[in-house]
Amino acid sequence: MKVLIVDDSPQDLMFAQEMLEKSIHLSTSKKGFCKVAGSIDEFSKHINETEFDFILLDLNLPDSEGLETVTTVDEIKRISSLNSHTPIIVLTGTDDYAIAKKAINAGAKDYLIKGVDDEKQLERAVRFATYSRRNPKRGGWLKRKLA
Repeated sequence: MKVLIVDDSPQDLMFAQEMLEKSIHLSTSKKGFCKVAGSIDEFSKHINETEFDFILLDLNLPDSEGLETVTTVDEIKRISSLNSHTPIIVLTGTDDYAIAKKAINAGAKDYLIKGVDDEKQLERAVRFATYSRRNPKRGGWLKRKLA
């Protein structure tokens, strides 16, 4: 799998990469890899380099905060020739159901909380997100459930 992680914290990046290795067995020695962007600006530079299977996104970046981050990333990826349908999974420290609901409505496929959700949750989120990318008519159940 090819993953674009958007997070500016070195500690959180290590945590995310470890979770990916444990949950979906992502390893740079195999066909999968992680590309890292520490800001929206870096994200916009990487989004057209390769086709990613999903984007793992923190809500708070140096050049964007909160739901604006999801909206901006979703808008940028929609105009990408390679990643217009690449799912976004939010992985953030913000434990707030209302924000999670708004993030899903803004374009994220799932919302996970750093330090609370584990590898199994991430694996489920990745499977759901990548399934919904391959089957767009059937992948909107979480959005409907939260509406």
